[in-house]
Amino acid sequence: MTTQERTHWSEEGSEVVAHAMMQALVVIVFLIILQTAFTLHTRNLAISAASEGARRGALVGAVDADAIQRTGDLLDDSLGQGRPRDISTSHQQWQGQDALVVTVRTTMPVFLTWGPPNWLTVHGRSLVEDGEPTAQAEGTEP
Repeated sequence: MTTQERTHWSEEGSEVVAHAMMQALVVIVFLIILQTAFTLHTRNLAISAASEGARRGALVGAVDADAIQRTGDLLDDSLGQGRPRDISTSHQQWQGQDALVVTVRTTMPVFLTWGPPNWLTVHGRSLVEDGEPTAQAEGTEP
């Protein structure tokens, strides 16, 4: 066997291996992009739930427990009931008005739905309405 024949045989099959490695790389990149999208989706749902809970708690006659309950219900519906989370409320001043802030700490999904608990922290804010709740009879115009 000559040197040229050995060189020819040593490269045989290398294109198949290169193609297989490239396919694996493309699959890995696709899964990373998919996981990033899932993480951002989880973050956006948590922000939406915190904001909606803050709006509910800022209504006339509402209390902070209403905000926590609404936020928890939305998180249960969108992310599932089994996810660990911590929901808290606080009040801040914003341009001279009282604002309700709902803070949600939950799991940041790093691999599928698993991840470190309380790594994702988001806030939702709403200005607290002033005034007294009004009792309105059903069917009457304000």
